[in-house]
Amino acid sequence: MNGPGEDGIEQATLQCLAFLGWALDTERSLNVNHLARIVDIVRIGNRAARATQEANRERGIPNWYSLGDRLVSDTGEIVYLNRARA
Repeated sequence: MNGPGEDGIEQATLQCLAFLGWALDTERSLNVNHLARIVDIVRIGNRAARATQEANRERGIPNWYSLGDRLVSDTGEIVYLNRARA
């Protein structure tokens, strides 16, 4: 892992923020520390989701994902959604 960067923020966190499209400038109402905290919260949520998905697989419970107009199971099942057009 890269060492701390400006303001003690790890370079990986800064790269993640850049990937998410956040320009680190003074015109934003959120400063870099707030953005780094957001990234940390998202990271915690992603880890929890991956752990739950793995636990579901071990129990034989399929995980479902929304991809556009369909629901897809990791077992290969696909359900197409009928959405009313606005």
